[in-house]
Amino acid sequence: MSQPNQAERDAARRWQQQHPGTSYQDALKKVRARHRAQASTPDSGEDHDHIGFTVAAAMADEQSSGRVRTPVAAAVTILHGIEGARMLSQMVATSGPEVTCMLCDKTVHGSPVVNIGLVLRAVTQGSEEAEASMPVFTHPACAPARCWSWSQLTAERHRRRMPVDPADLLPRPARRKPRQEDWYAWPITRSDQPQALFYLQPGDPHPHGDLGFRADRLTDGLPTYNPRDPQPTPGWRIVTRGGRIVRIQHQLWGDLYTLPEPADPGTPGWIAAARTTGTVHFITAPAYTINLTPGQTVFDFNNALRRDVLFGAVMELVEEGAR
Repeated sequence: MSQPNQAERDAARRWQQQHPGTSYQDALKKVRARHRAQASTPDSGEDHDHIGFTVAAAMADEQSSGRVRTPVAAAVTILHGIEGARMLSQMVATSGPEVTCMLCDKTVHGSPVVNIGLVLRAVTQGSEEAEASMPVFTHPACAPARCWSWSQLTAERHRRRMPVDPADLLPRPARRKPRQEDWYAWPITRSDQPQALFYLQPGDPHPHGDLGFRADRLTDGLPTYNPRDPQPTPGWRIVTRGGRIVRIQHQLWGDLYTLPEPADPGTPGWIAAARTTGTVHFITAPAYTINLTPGQTVFDFNNALRRDVLFGAVMELVEEGAR
């Protein structure tokens, strides 16, 4: 067995905590087997953007009800809390054959492992458009525990030759070389204290629009950005090398995004704020959401907050190699 990386070691220790009596080596084998299975799951490769974790199930919270293990997508706990995750897990454990996998339409009843995720769909309430979320149950061989937009889920079912409503299929964008993500860094003020902000901008619009972007970020376990919360979000960190930003990382789940080239924020105000607080406000939004022209940025940020497409958190700033 090859040497485990830090994310695998942490995941194996979590497995031991959730399954008392399991040895570390057995837990590590289980974790690696899950990752291999999820990594080999067929994927069109065109329905997600280029930010995010490789293996969605790596950040699922493991629940257990009776004899059924239910990895629960991070999106479930973000949107519905721990209690919501437990209720869905219990629902799977007590269900009959009527509960089916959303990708193969076969029952999940009797399966030792059932992944629990969400699908987001735009609905109309009166004259207003709102978002509804519904649980998605899948076999581990069909899909990891993740969050989908309705069009992402429809596209995956269509790819598998399962019946879909043609009206729910989005036209495929023309194939072309994807544009590289870009980043911006500037100092801000929160509670009269200078803070450092780092904005990651996707190079292209998400192939499934705002809902697709939301689904992917919720799958990553990244919350919508709360500008009023100054506290670092546990587990998340921005990693630097020689003072330059190289990646966005979660201590348990691995690298969310690695920059093609180390990013040097450069401005003395940003560097001073980051060093003083030891944190950075990391944010991201769909491509072209934020216009960085002076005078327009604040309006666009507030608009993105209202649309629930501004994701991010206050993250710990650490130098590469630090524990």
